[in-house]
Amino acid sequence: MAPQPSNVDRVYRHLKHGLLNGDYSLGSRIDAQAIADDLGTSITPVRDAIQRLVGERLLEPLPHGGFQAPAITAPALLDLYDWNIRLAQVATQLPPRPNEPLARLLGAADSLNDPADLATATASLFSHLAHRSGNQAHRHSVAQLNERLHAARLAEALTLKDAFAEYGRLVNTLDSRRSKTIADRLSAYHQRRKQQIVEIIGAIHGFHKNQD
Repeated sequence: MAPQPSNVDRVYRHLKHGLLNGDYSLGSRIDAQAIADDLGTSITPVRDAIQRLVGERLLEPLPHGGFQAPAITAPALLDLYDWNIRLAQVATQLPPRPNEPLARLLGAADSLNDPADLATATASLFSHLAHRSGNQAHRHSVAQLNERLHAARLAEALTLKDAFAEYGRLVNTLDSRRSKTIADRLSAYHQRRKQQIVEIIGAIHGFHKNQD
């Protein structure tokens, strides 16, 4: 029998799922006691889970105590896009590793139905690129950045024309294995998002407003 997850793990997964899926309004204060009451646990595992999420930058400490869901701003999102392209560029300079699971990405390109599908598939694409480095720290950084960009990727699907087809083009570019072509396509991908940052931020806030 598999071991039961600890209370901290249970609370952590519950909070992370809510943060990634828009259950908490942007900039809203996190009420640790209310979460503990909802989950039928003491306050201690909630505090431990919150600290873990702060370390992952999915929650922010408030100046006078307490924590909040991050308030996503245009400058902050531009920084995330810049960091994402830098991490991706490292990988494009390296040769593909044996047995990279590209077939799964190619299959996903033909079966995306909604923004959540596209956000998940895009995270898989950048994780796939990070796999090239063979560096665990690199892969970990990309995994955390994927989570921090999840809300933006949901918004991109609603904002950017042809976002679903664009994903397919990116995957096909990876399949070509031409490093300069991949680098150019990734640069254009991020530049497009920077140019439409205002619309993407508006869609993020609209998504969270509709969840309230």
